[in-house]
Amino acid sequence: MNNSELPVNLPMNLPFDLSFETEQMIAGLKLWVETESPSTEPSAVNKVIDLAIYELASMGASIQRLPGRMGCGDTLRATLNPQNNQQPGVLICCHADTVHAVGSVAALGYRREGNKLWGPGILGMKAGIFICLEAMKQLTRSEWNQNLPVTFLVVSDKEIGCPSTRELIEATARSHKYVLVPEPATVGGGVCSGRHSVIRYSLDVKKNVVEGLVDRASDECIKPRSAIAEMAKHLIEIEGMSTDDCSFTVSAVQSEDSVNFANKCMAEVISEARTKADTADSSGKMFALNSPNPDLGLHVSRTVSLPLWEPDAASQALFAIAKDVGNEMGVNLLASASGGGSIGNITGAMGVATLDGLGARGFGLRTQAEHIEIDSLVERARLVAALLVKLA
Repeated sequence: MNNSELPVNLPMNLPFDLSFETEQMIAGLKLWVETESPSTEPSAVNKVIDLAIYELASMGASIQRLPGRMGCGDTLRATLNPQNNQQPGVLICCHADTVHAVGSVAALGYRREGNKLWGPGILGMKAGIFICLEAMKQLTRSEWNQNLPVTFLVVSDKEIGCPSTRELIEATARSHKYVLVPEPATVGGGVCSGRHSVIRYSLDVKKNVVEGLVDRASDECIKPRSAIAEMAKHLIEIEGMSTDDCSFTVSAVQSEDSVNFANKCMAEVISEARTKADTADSSGKMFALNSPNPDLGLHVSRTVSLPLWEPDAASQALFAIAKDVGNEMGVNLLASASGGGSIGNITGAMGVATLDGLGARGFGLRTQAEHIEIDSLVERARLVAALLVKLA
């Protein structure tokens, strides 16, 4: 059977009686949130990898820890495989890194307010990986008849575009029938069956600060022209290029020069696009800003990107299975294409049946307002567990 012929109705009992308990999940998630893991600090990210290894080894998984490269943390690949079954199975793709710097927990805390649970990185994706591990833990303790292997792939560089792990993600996905990604749920508690393309650009403004001083007879004080001021003009222009279908977001502006003048200024731009045409238009607009002079003005280069994932037959069939599971749980599960960037961009664009957005419901992703809805912890854990029973 190929991916486009996935069955929707499978004769299996759903594990609705598994003993997920909200208070225990809140307590267990605390350790994951308080283990801070910014992408730029590999040793910190590796502490989350350590947590995942312990949980999966405790379930009897075979563990493969791959050392980090390109300045990133390690990668974990762990498989629970019944009778060394060599058939293509289910791949659960997670990431251990966040955008939040070490010290964010001390400043923001892990706290509960009503149905909200707050903490840096909790939505993207500490809660997601925890939910999948809890679902797998409950299943391994039950009478579950696991027929296919289930592999967890936990990378350490997703928040910076997977520059060091993309080849590994692709190679691992090719040997699996299904891919599940526990990124945050979409608005209304839905899932993702497609994602916008994400392209990162590096901007570099070079400026000759003595320009205009040469050949002047007067010793009059001339204020140097600043690369920072020129960069600011370009950044305003770039953000102004955003439309509903293609956005441009400026970040990480910096200069390495003294307070008195700036020869050079750097920045980054992230562009998200809904279609192939919008993606091509994004690149065209950015590269049109390049200065013809290699030594002066603005220079644009493309760094990392996540491909456009348009829903295909395989991913739509996988969503149909998930929707069937949701209906049996009393949840009307909806699917949509989403922005934000995910490992799902990579696997979905490859044509491997992919379902994304299986993590917790919440708000404020990658901001200080980041939080999840507490009642989604058990709901999504039950959904993941039931989906694994259907698939594996």
